[in-house]
Amino acid sequence: MNLCLFLLLTSVADLHYLQANLIAIAAASVINFGMSASWTWRARPSFVSASIPESGWAPQPPVKRIVVIPTYNESANIRRLLERILSLGRDYEALVVDDSSPDGTGEIVAALAASDPRIHMIRRCAKMGLASAYTDGFRMALKMGADLIYQMDSDFSHDPDDLRRLGEAATASNVVIGSRYVAGGATPGWPLHRRLVSQIANQSARVLLGIPLHDVTGGFKCWSRRALAGLPLDSIRSTGFAFQVEMNYLAWRSGFPLVEVPITFEDRKAGRSKASLSIGIEMAAVVCRLFLNPSWPGQRRTARQSAP
Repeated sequence: MNLCLFLLLTSVADLHYLQANLIAIAAASVINFGMSASWTWRARPSFVSASIPESGWAPQPPVKRIVVIPTYNESANIRRLLERILSLGRDYEALVVDDSSPDGTGEIVAALAASDPRIHMIRRCAKMGLASAYTDGFRMALKMGADLIYQMDSDFSHDPDDLRRLGEAATASNVVIGSRYVAGGATPGWPLHRRLVSQIANQSARVLLGIPLHDVTGGFKCWSRRALAGLPLDSIRSTGFAFQVEMNYLAWRSGFPLVEVPITFEDRKAGRSKASLSIGIEMAAVVCRLFLNPSWPGQRRTARQSAP
């Protein structure tokens, strides 16, 4: 690289060979350092990944499955969604995290929970964001002894019947992602501009962060208990939909295998979409932060635990 830059500067820019050599050395050093540092930061730490088995476990009945569902103004969907989830089997439970929805979503869930012990709710005092809703739900599901913890939207863009397929792909140490962008996945009814924006966001996150997924931004997932309990949830800094990217990044950097299962992503059946320009801005900011920040929460946590 140094030689190529030197020849280019002396022949095209007509610089003195000494000046050209100094510029070429400096430019090559910057380029090499940037490439090396970016890939090094994204490499999975060996101290956590070496002890995690890739396979050899499958959930055996009885399995406690808890589906975490954040809600805000989903009264048009939540009753039917809970009915669909619970109809999958006695080992399925639902945990709704409602941010004091003004449309009465919380009241509907509370009434259903009073008559069915498999429905649970965390009722928060205000709209506090998607990321904290999921982390609060994850912590509660772990305390409740869940073996598999699912996350899904409350608007039927994720088909409840696909929960079975995500669970079937789970092992003791992995994360299963319902993917729109692997063979068999689809986004019917999406206009061209929405497809382009989604694909650009996914490809950018995949290239910059090195996450080996086709659908980095998807929010339909199944976590094994070991994987979710092994993540530093306290280090999450995202507040909105970029939380999906940050969680995938944390899981991959922690050494947990990421598995994609094809799904069909449908537009919401009722209510208003929560998509906005601010979501795209936050997504770009979070990807840039994760790419540029060389520190790793798992390293900091290990250092604190080993300190005298």
